[in-house]
Amino acid sequence: MGLAYEGNPRHRDPWQRGAQGSRCPKGVDGRVLLPQSVVDPRNPRRRWATDGVGAYEAKPTNIINSEGDEVWHGFPVPWHDVPPKIVRSWIQENKVTRREVRAS
Repeated sequence: MGLAYEGNPRHRDPWQRGAQGSRCPKGVDGRVLLPQSVVDPRNPRRRWATDGVGAYEAKPTNIINSEGDEVWHGFPVPWHDVPPKIVRSWIQENKVTRREVRAS
């Protein structure tokens, strides 16, 4: 079983009334970030990714698509939500800079 990304309109423009999630920056593609994401060592039902600027969390939707892939939904989060071990590894792998992490 693979991973599939399905965006949620709560995180995109135009902003909607009612329940709202954090807004994804323009140009961020969850379909690209999900395969690069890292499983949370404390909770395998959460995944973390970065685009080199921001941090993103993904959670399963509990849906299996027609290809048999598990569908996930992602959204931007503050850096302090990402497990420190994952942030350190991204810095060491040059996926993000300390400056970007501190800037948020």
